[in-house]
Parts: sequence; structure tokens; C-alpha cells
Amino acid sequence: MLTPGSTKEYGAVYGPQERCSQALYQLLHAPHYKVVPVVVFDGGSMPCKAATDTERQRKRELSLNMAKEQLEQGNTAAAVDLFRKAVHITPSMAYQLIQLMHSWHI
Repeated sequence: MLTPGSTKEYGAVYGPQERCSQALYQLLHAPHYKVVPVVVFDGGSMPCKAATDTERQRKRELSLNMAKEQLEQGNTAAAVDLFRKAVHITPSMAYQLIQLMHSWHI
């Protein structure tokens, strides 16, 4: 769900669903511990951020390629870290999270 490319490539190594579930669990239970969660989203693309967006995309692609290499070499820990850096959160994903938080009254 939160990985670039196919889930088959990352599922066994990264477990994005588990990471997402953990974050959602913490959001859901924060009020129980008298913590008010504040979630900030970066926003959409803007012409003045084009260079920054391009650089971020380049870094994500580089991280993805390096992660695949590390995985092939059997270095799972390094691959997991690099896969994390390769994740791109789409507006659709952010919208789904916002809708879920609204349903939880967060």
C-alpha cells in the first residue's frame, strides 16, 4: 500500500501494512493517554517547489535502486532502511488517512 512498485517486492522485507497499522494504532489510542495528535501534511505540488520535488523524486529512485541491490546481497537491514526512504506518499494515500482519522474523530 505505501511502497513504490509492487507489494511482492517489499512485503516480506518492509511490511508497510504493519508500519501503517502501527502508526494508525498510535493515532487511535493517543487520546486514551491524554495526548492530542497533530498530523501535518505537506500539501500539493507548487511551481515554486518544482526543483525540490524533482530532487526528492531522484533521491527516492536512488534509494529504491540501492535497496534492491542490498536485498540481492542479503543485507536486509540496509535494504529495509533504503526502502523506507524510497516511499512516496500519494495524495490519494493522504486522503484515505484523513478520512480514517475523521471517522475516529481525530
